[in-house]
Amino acid sequence: MTKEQQDTILRTNTALFIRNVCHTLKDMANADFMIDKKSPVNTPPTFRNGLTVISHFSGRIQGDFIFSTDEITASKIAAVYPHGAALAAVIVHRGTYSGLMCEAMNISAHHSLEDLERNFGALTLLPPAWIYGEYHSADYISGIGFISGKCGMVVCSLCLNLVGLQIGKKTEQARQQR
Repeated sequence: MTKEQQDTILRTNTALFIRNVCHTLKDMANADFMIDKKSPVNTPPTFRNGLTVISHFSGRIQGDFIFSTDEITASKIAAVYPHGAALAAVIVHRGTYSGLMCEAMNISAHHSLEDLERNFGALTLLPPAWIYGEYHSADYISGIGFISGKCGMVVCSLCLNLVGLQIGKKTEQARQQR
């Protein structure tokens, strides 16, 4: 697969994931988000926000769907934010807003995975995991985009590890040489 093909797949699927996150948050929490015009950007993500949700998938390729936001934004999305409250008053609602954000990831990732499966065959999506604090992604090709609304901003990312394609190609070449 050429670098241009990789970039096209990354851009297309990152944009799809970002749109799916917007639609899912609207459907689940009636939270309107708009996609930043700069999205998606091809850059390795580092997340320094308060809540990062990750859903890993594997098969012929591997990767991660990731989104991240501060905990106040997450609590506003989940409609549990006590108006004007500081973070200390918000974290008592972690179970509510992290649960909603994990389910939003689960739905968004499943909808986004369908397009990747058309290109790469069956992929297994693992349940979302979440982290409070800083998260550094592995150094794979990555697309990143931003959505914002009245609740705040969410950073969305798709990381792809396409090494499995090269291994599969080399394995097939070795079989043909036998």
